Amino acid sequence: MLQALADGSEVDLLTVGRNQPQVDALCRNVYLPTPYYGDETPWLAIKRWAAASVETLTGPEPLWLTSKTNGMLRRAIRERAKDGQYDVVLASELSSAAVLLGHGETPVIYDAHNCEWRLLERTRQQQTGLRRRVLDREVPRLRAVERRTVTESKMVFVTAQSDLDELRMLAGADLAPHRIIPSTIDLKRYENVRAATPQPATILVPGKFDWQPNLIGLEWFADEVVPALRQRMQDNAFRVVVAGRMTEATKSKLDAVPEITAERNPDDMLDFFARASLVSVPVLVSSGTRLRIAEGLACKRPIVSTTPGAAGLDPGDGTPWIVADGTDSYADALARVLTDTALSKQVASDGWAFAETLDWNSLRVPLSEAIEGVVEAAR
Repeated sequence: MLQALADGSEVDLLTVGRNQPQVDALCRNVYLPTPYYGDETPWLAIKRWAAASVETLTGPEPLWLTSKTNGMLRRAIRERAKDGQYDVVLASELSSAAVLLGHGETPVIYDAHNCEWRLLERTRQQQTGLRRRVLDREVPRLRAVERRTVTESKMVFVTAQSDLDELRMLAGADLAPHRIIPSTIDLKRYENVRAATPQPATILVPGKFDWQPNLIGLEWFADEVVPALRQRMQDNAFRVVVAGRMTEATKSKLDAVPEITAERNPDDMLDFFARASLVSVPVLVSSGTRLRIAEGLACKRPIVSTTPGAAGLDPGDGTPWIVADGTDSYADALARVLTDTALSKQVASDGWAFAETLDWNSLRVPLSEAIEGVVEAAR
C-alpha cells in the first residue's frame, strides 16, 4: 500500500512501534508517538488498559477499540489531521478512523481490513464464561461505531467482495462510496526466498498472534492439529516454526510443545519463509488482509489453509493451495504435503501462477483514481 501511494504522492505515516528502513524510505515523515502494544513497558500497558476501561465504561466505544489506542496516540492522530496540510487521511484501523470522524476538515478514507463487528461476533461464538459475557456487551457497541465509520467516511476500501457484502448488510444504502482494493505483495522482495532451498519437513505458521481471532486458530493448531500430525508422521520427524507478534505467555505455551519453536516479534519474516517447506494458515475466525497466504505464494511455498483462512481470495478456476477444515482433515493435508514431494512442488507451482496476479503495481491505478476522486469532491 505504501509503495503504491508513494509512487504518485507525498506520504506521511503515523503508526506505533519501531521504524523500519524499507518503510522510512517510502515516506516523507514517519511519526511514532507510542510503542507498539507488545513492546510497552508494564507501566505503559497498565496505563493504556486503565484508560481504555474508563473510556469504555463512560463512553460509547467498546474495549475492542479503546484498548488499541491511548490518549497520546489519539491526540497525535487528530493533531496531524486537523491543520489542513493533507489532501486526505487514509486510516487503516477502525480505531483510528473513529477518532478522526467529526474532527477537522481533512477527508478520511477508511481502509477496512474486515467487517470488524462480524469478526468480533464470530470470536464471541468461540468463547465461554466471563469472556463470552463481556463480548455480549462489546459486539453491539462495536457494530454501532463501525456503522458510523463506514457511513461518515468519504470512502471505504475493502480487500474482498465478502467484506463488502458484510458492510453493505451493516450500513445498507448509507454505505459511503467504496472500492475493492485487494491484498497485493512486492513479489521482487521475495526473489531470494523463492531461490532458497527449504529445510525438510518444516512448517511455518506466520501471523499476528496478539490478535485474538488469530490466536484462537493458533491454539487449535498447537493443541489439536500438531498431536494429530505427530500420529500420522510416526517416524518422520517434522518441526513447526510459529513466527510473528505474540506475548511472552503465548511463546512459553508454544515452546512447551516438542515440535514447535516460537519466534516472538521478528523484525523480518524473510528468513523464516526461506527455511519453510510448507506454510500453514490455521485460521478459524476469518479476518485481515490474507497476507499470510500472499506471502507464501510469493515465496513459492505450498500452503495448507482452512476455508476461513483463505476467505476473500478469488483465484478463479481451481484453488492453488490445499484447503482443509477440522483437525483430522487438516493434519492429513499437512502430512500429505510434507511426505509427497511431487504434490508439494505442484501446489507451490500453482500458487506462484496466482501470486503473479497479486503484484503491488496493480494498486497504482485504482488507488490513484480513488484518492483523486475524494480530493476533488472535497475541493
